[in-house]
Amino acid sequence: MPQSLVPPKNQPPSRRGALLNGSDNLQSTVNDWEYGAFLTIRDVLETPTLSGARVEALCAPRDLDRPVRWVHIADAVRTGELLVGGELLLTTGIAWGDTADQRTEMIATFAGHNAAALLIELGSQWQEVPTDVVTACRAYDLPLIVLFDEVKFTELTENVHTLLLNNKITQVTEIHFVTESFNSLIINGAPTMQILDHASRLLGCPVVLEDLSHQVVGYSEGHMVPSVLLANWSEQSRNWSTTIGTYGSLIQCVTVGAGGETGAKAVVKALTEDVVSHGYGANLWTMIDIQARGTVWGRLFYFGRSTSAAGGDHILSQAATALAMERLGSTNPYSWVDLIEKTAIERLVHNRYTSVDGVKEVLSASGFRMNNREMMALKIEHSGRYVEPTSFRKHIKKAFPNSDFLATTVETDPRVIIAALSVPITENTPPLSATIAGHLRHIAETIIAGTDTKIRITTAAAGTGTLELSALIRQLFQQEQQPMPRAAITVVPLSRTPVEYLLLHLRDDVRIQEYVATTLEPLLVHDHKNSGDLIDTLHAVIANPTSRTAAAEQLHLSRTALYSRIATIERLLGVDLADGDAVFAISLALRSLPPQSN
Repeated sequence: MPQSLVPPKNQPPSRRGALLNGSDNLQSTVNDWEYGAFLTIRDVLETPTLSGARVEALCAPRDLDRPVRWVHIADAVRTGELLVGGELLLTTGIAWGDTADQRTEMIATFAGHNAAALLIELGSQWQEVPTDVVTACRAYDLPLIVLFDEVKFTELTENVHTLLLNNKITQVTEIHFVTESFNSLIINGAPTMQILDHASRLLGCPVVLEDLSHQVVGYSEGHMVPSVLLANWSEQSRNWSTTIGTYGSLIQCVTVGAGGETGAKAVVKALTEDVVSHGYGANLWTMIDIQARGTVWGRLFYFGRSTSAAGGDHILSQAATALAMERLGSTNPYSWVDLIEKTAIERLVHNRYTSVDGVKEVLSASGFRMNNREMMALKIEHSGRYVEPTSFRKHIKKAFPNSDFLATTVETDPRVIIAALSVPITENTPPLSATIAGHLRHIAETIIAGTDTKIRITTAAAGTGTLELSALIRQLFQQEQQPMPRAAITVVPLSRTPVEYLLLHLRDDVRIQEYVATTLEPLLVHDHKNSGDLIDTLHAVIANPTSRTAAAEQLHLSRTALYSRIATIERLLGVDLADGDAVFAISLALRSLPPQSN
């Protein structure tokens, strides 16, 4: 199919400009663009009726991707006044008038009512397209298609309407699938992050959830770098609230463009100007509030333009409903704090960042500031009466004014809390590492007063280093669990022996993983098959090399039972645990063993 891609010259105000300034039919056109399965001009040109004909497109290639919602014959002077937007107009030029002014006026009317394109068949009325028609189509940004062969307009109309009907069936089917999938998540009590991930997959776009203080609760970034997705988030979110309304006002989806345009104008600008953001597609944000029964929890967003046949608005609305149901069924329905901190800590533990700036940008969006601040990684363990992480959060925020604190429990043991603390750096304030122990001891005394609870807090000063904080959080998370001391309160710095640092950084090396597997595999297989605890026994023996009695007490075993287990370990590994070299080799393998394998 030949195409003449002549760029407009001396183009007067375009139809796109007129659209952005307002049009009665603008919203109807955008409603069609909302769905990814819409029919385009390019699709029409590939129908059986036109695919074998000689056709020339006098427009830019991207204009062929404009949506077509209907086909209409345009051989009457009043045709333009009858349009509702998105029509592909077919004409031979009959009844178009004898003067250039009359023809230009008709084209202006077509464009003013948002026609998709104009297709002119040559032969019966015109042997070539009048120059004034080409000029007017360029001026009003109306794609012009020239057909050099005679075709049956009724056949073309039938082909297009069949495609439109098939697209509508696809749309209804997809809408039903989306609704049912979110209903299933609601019935099965899916957590927040699963709902966000599901919405992102269906949309094919990144999704962000924020709370009422414009802090990011969670996100599913898709193929987008998180630091780009969440760049300057709080300020940007507050600007949107000013533009479109405060929390609780968005009961339906609203789309905002890069220049602050909203609704249909934002969509038209993005789709006709090819506005992109960092190479990730149309710079559009669509949003809706999370609310139910008079309570508003936050706002849900997706970035870009979804190509789902169900429509981005429908998917986002269903996700918002699922999130509202999740909140209503939550044990703590009025706060996202636990989820915000859990998500942030997990991303630090698993190093889900691509750069130092990426860490800062994402954590800043979650309310954890890192610039010009001193940071500390903490591991808080306790026994006896259960203590909620909120208790530590409340007292630490009080002890360190203007501080930021992230804390989450370890999934395998809710009595272990991994946390990060950030405090501002001032001229007259001593380093955090010099004062933290006293503050934490006082906080622990306040929390356990009058109870039998014991608390151990391990501290690790990160200074101002972003990567250092991430590494220390990871080290605390992977640290072997030790029995609680006899003292009610213990505050100790993280051990930083050279061997521990070396193994921490080499743990993911495939050669180290192979060494661990070959050294400890017999014990791991035995424990898996027999639900045994020979690995735990070996930990205790290595931790107490000079006292089998201490090892037995740590395991709550008799000395006889311990010696029986030691014999089994020696038999399976083919070693003598009295041999110093053997103990050293096994100790290295144990220290390199990932916590989840224990």
